[in-house]
Amino acid sequence: MNGRVPAPRLPPLWRAVNRALAPFVPRRFDPEKLLAERMAYEGLDDLGPDADRFKEGLAVYCESLERDADLHPLGRVCLSWSIFRVSLQSRLRIAADLRAGARPPRAPLIVCGLPRSGTTLLHRLLELADDAAGLPLWRLIDPIPPRRGPDRRYARITFGLNRIRSLAPVSVDAQHYMRPDLTDECGHLLRASFLGSMGWQAPAYGWLEWALRQDGGYAYRAWAAFLSRLAPPDRRLVLKDPFHAGHLDSIVSLCPEAMIVQTHRDPVEVVPSFHKLCTTMHAVVCATLDRRRSALAQTRWLEHVVARNEATRPQVPRGRLIDVHYQALIADPIGTVERIHGAFGLPFTGSHASRLREYLAANPQRRHGANPYSAEMFGQTADEIAERFRGYRERFGLASDIRAAAGL
Repeated sequence: MNGRVPAPRLPPLWRAVNRALAPFVPRRFDPEKLLAERMAYEGLDDLGPDADRFKEGLAVYCESLERDADLHPLGRVCLSWSIFRVSLQSRLRIAADLRAGARPPRAPLIVCGLPRSGTTLLHRLLELADDAAGLPLWRLIDPIPPRRGPDRRYARITFGLNRIRSLAPVSVDAQHYMRPDLTDECGHLLRASFLGSMGWQAPAYGWLEWALRQDGGYAYRAWAAFLSRLAPPDRRLVLKDPFHAGHLDSIVSLCPEAMIVQTHRDPVEVVPSFHKLCTTMHAVVCATLDRRRSALAQTRWLEHVVARNEATRPQVPRGRLIDVHYQALIADPIGTVERIHGAFGLPFTGSHASRLREYLAANPQRRHGANPYSAEMFGQTADEIAERFRGYRERFGLASDIRAAAGL
């Protein structure tokens, strides 16, 4: 379990592509060159406020990828597009709005909580309300259209998602079902500040340590500026990102009227499920993997989220934060949505309830296959995880049967 091991083999076609790409792929990610090329292409050179912090994040990420992640040629191509190209161009395109302090026009409803705790299900149920709007994945990944030329964002993102599914060693759909038109995590908007979980598409350990030391405020100012562009004028945004749970202070400073729902699930179940999803994504871009090292980094990351959440929850105005337990959501999803609407004074209509029933009937749990995992797959035990998160488990009454959880 310790040390690097070969990643699962790519499908034959992609192995051939990987070999063909090798002579043409740059050996190193050069942050200054990447930025200069994107500025020249966009015809823009303003990075907005906090430009120095943006450049620092870019440099740290490039260095960490070279030192920490054993990327194969195709992985370098994937990251060149999904991280660098989109992150840099999005930052350049939003700079003027960011300088103006742009924010979403209406208070959003935001779902957060540890990853793998039901945030996706709850998000997709809440955005079915009559007056609500979610943001489709293709707009979150590449939020602002080009100033000139054809807009090919949807086609490029569709191709990228299909490529991920074809490269992944196990079903991505069984872990997190993504399609260009489906709502997804607004944490994609944080990539334009080199913060947020999307940077963990590769095991960039040094970058993760750097990111956990940042206060996040500057990244969330960019997040708010993007939302000001993306929000429909006549609807209330419903947003979701698990890692918002560690940045409640930044969110309420920008959107004090935001309505926040935090989900809770036993970390004994959450942590190994998160490890599996991360390992699946790392296998898409890396030639070798170190599951044990990644698991340790990811566990520390989730501990950090829990600690930051505990510290910042008191800053949320009274009545603007409610808690939802995963088991209650799974047992009664429609009742859970109705309770959330009631807590925030939002209407819960018959048409919304009808859409919820239709969605749940069409999307039963495990529709896209089983998703087996265990702590032992990643060099941990259920008891170890339970002890590391003991305070959080006790605080929210999450102490499930460890023996049963270990067999998930």
